[in-house]
Amino acid sequence: MPLAEARLPIDDISILRGYGVFDFLRTVNKKPFHLKDHYERLVNSARVLDLELPIDLENLKKVLKELIEKNDYQNAGIRMVLTGGQLVNGINFSKPNFFILTEEWKPLSDELFHQGAKLITCDYCRVLPEAKNTNYLLAVKKQKEKNEQQALEILYLDQVNILEASTSNFFAIINNELITPKENILFGVTRKIIIQLAKDILSVRENCLPFEEIKNASECFITATNKDIVPIVKINEQIIGTGVPGFTTKLLMEKYKKYIENYKG
Repeated sequence: MPLAEARLPIDDISILRGYGVFDFLRTVNKKPFHLKDHYERLVNSARVLDLELPIDLENLKKVLKELIEKNDYQNAGIRMVLTGGQLVNGINFSKPNFFILTEEWKPLSDELFHQGAKLITCDYCRVLPEAKNTNYLLAVKKQKEKNEQQALEILYLDQVNILEASTSNFFAIINNELITPKENILFGVTRKIIIQLAKDILSVRENCLPFEEIKNASECFITATNKDIVPIVKINEQIIGTGVPGFTTKLLMEKYKKYIENYKG
């Protein structure tokens, strides 16, 4: 149905209690990009919140094919949302509601990829971080501060270690080794792809990453479905490396670009 006609019951627990999960993917040449990975992550997110996803992968493929054809975007962003459904007795939920939104997918500005971006930090660990849940309270609240500081993202810390950015995964190159956090984060699909691509170039380690180690990083970048790979050249007031996108980051950006171009679905 047209987006303007879509409705969710006002007593849905996602509205009254913020209880729900979602996943976001893009299309490449009008085909869902890594759909199986995104579906499996959505299933896991639902499991963490004790929600039952009312569609299997094969039926989801059929639905998405129809949605992609109806919207006719060259490249689309697809958001799959699962809520707990109608609120029961103030805090319990009933039958889940599931819906899919489509929008035109637009890349970030070329300037960010060529010149790099800035992050600001915040001590915060998402609630149930292994699930892609709909709780983005802090990220939304801090948008004004982020924009005032001309930052692209908010980098979450657990006071000591780097966790993840508000809508991205984080990577740092320290002593010619690529390091990315692995605990209390959401495991991104783009993150998974980049780890595999990077193993042809340098050593890769999924490990705790103390924030104080950033001063030793020669390069940093973030990854996400709607961002690809974005070089990070500044965190708060700390300049990363030489202050411009590094050689390895640019090499990975090129490898990922070719990976997308050659993707067959």
